[in-house]
Amino acid sequence: MPPVDNDRHNNSNNNIIIHDRHDHRASNSVVLDIPERDTVTRPVMSEASDINLLHRSVADAGRWAFGMILVEVWVMSPDKTALYRSDSGWWIDPVYHRNCSADCKICRLTEPSRTDYLAPHPLAPGEGLQGALWSETGYHLRGGNGNSNSSSFHNQFLSRDHHNKKMLDGVFGPTSPIKQVVWREVQALADDPDQPWNPRLQLLAEVGLGWAAAVPFRYHGQQGIVVYLARQASDLIGAAFCLQGPRAIVVEERRHELSDALRRVKRKIVHARQMSVDLGTLVQDEAQRKHIDAQQALAWHETKFGEIYRA
Repeated sequence: MPPVDNDRHNNSNNNIIIHDRHDHRASNSVVLDIPERDTVTRPVMSEASDINLLHRSVADAGRWAFGMILVEVWVMSPDKTALYRSDSGWWIDPVYHRNCSADCKICRLTEPSRTDYLAPHPLAPGEGLQGALWSETGYHLRGGNGNSNSSSFHNQFLSRDHHNKKMLDGVFGPTSPIKQVVWREVQALADDPDQPWNPRLQLLAEVGLGWAAAVPFRYHGQQGIVVYLARQASDLIGAAFCLQGPRAIVVEERRHELSDALRRVKRKIVHARQMSVDLGTLVQDEAQRKHIDAQQALAWHETKFGEIYRA
């Protein structure tokens, strides 16, 4: 390797030596030529690269979320008056939407070339599905009392550890003012007479997207929500909430059965002590009784089968 001038600032070629961090021998040194400092330019990502990166990120968010059909990213405007969705800020499951046809309702959401295309126009907070979900997150941002559906859903469906991962600290972690996932039933929202009529919301309900969950984010001054939509048939989001009642009933029944069993055992123990009966003998007698009952039942079945066979 040719010798390198020690005075790098006076070298017209501006040679810089970069050593291998694991091996500082001269044989592993590399000489790079760079232009003068005042002429160095940083690489700038093009707008097309940003659009592709956003689309890939949203696609990854939906592709690995089991049961999700549609994912959208909506960002709040700086003046907090409207939610906007980027042209590339959405993803739909290709398995769910394979073929496009003239009567395909989903294409009205995804194909801008159609004459009946429903564009994702900006939504005011509380307007449409995304605006309603944003209003729910805004409730938490202002410091709600935690008695909403989103709080109940969060307690049963998500653990706090999910939001405390180090890799998400800047967006969803402890530094974020939000630690809840808010959700709504699409059809119920579309039928709500107090909800402003929105054609896109009505179409989402018609195509069978039954449940929607929103994950809010705040990062570097930008606020918004990531909206996940699942089919009504799958009901993956609502299942966790709807099973709370039946599960509570079953748990209560099991608790009563255990209490009754313990009560019977206690009565037997008290009775045995009053009769001066050894507990060991009581247990052995119970085992022998069950053994005798089993033998009698077996003998009865053998007798019945013998009669049937002889007949």
